[in-house]
Amino acid sequence: MARHKNDDARIEPFRRIWHSSIGVLICFLYWINVPIHMFNLGLLCVTMMYGYLDWRRLRNPKDNEAFMRSFPLKYIMRREEKSRMTSSFYFLVGVHITLALFSKPIAALSLLYLSWCDPVAAIVGRNYAPKDLKKGRFWNGKSYVGTAAAAVTGTLISIVFFLCTSRPVESMAGYLILVAVTSVMGGLYAALAELVTLNDLDDNLTIPIFSATMLTLFSPVGTLYADLI
Repeated sequence: MARHKNDDARIEPFRRIWHSSIGVLICFLYWINVPIHMFNLGLLCVTMMYGYLDWRRLRNPKDNEAFMRSFPLKYIMRREEKSRMTSSFYFLVGVHITLALFSKPIAALSLLYLSWCDPVAAIVGRNYAPKDLKKGRFWNGKSYVGTAAAAVTGTLISIVFFLCTSRPVESMAGYLILVAVTSVMGGLYAALAELVTLNDLDDNLTIPIFSATMLTLFSPVGTLYADLI
């Protein structure tokens, strides 16, 4: 299936909206009163089914053409994904591993980082970073402004998440300070997860797992959710 050179740029908005929406939906379903073991089992089945279809179409040109023309994949798949596993598969794998290994608030927050920080970093970096790849960028080509945008987005997401899902432990002032400190730490971890690439692993796999690991080991999230963690 041939694509014009500008197709990837055209599909990027749809791709960002798709991943952001799916991440938020999964977090919502995960947070409401759905038995966690049933939720994880259902997500595992979806991941395995999608992974099988993704693997099969790579082995069959006709299946590959049909796969890439199907809705909504034709609006969210990049050209290079025609010859490799799609980012959507790694997205599902990253979500499943995160939900299976980490506590409920940390897993949900990490998925929100994946859904919003990465797209915001990409949009800001693409539109506001210097065009000269030697200026305003890290060693791996990612921009300073994009990473800063990811940190700010992660901090704001954390503030809203904590205020909506946790409750004061003792005094309100102490609670708000704890929320602020933990949110800034979460934003920095989200930005670091978006910035660092590990042996060319897909961001959709590394961002939620890295963020959740850092929040578990190096943040006071447990104090905000003493009854859940």
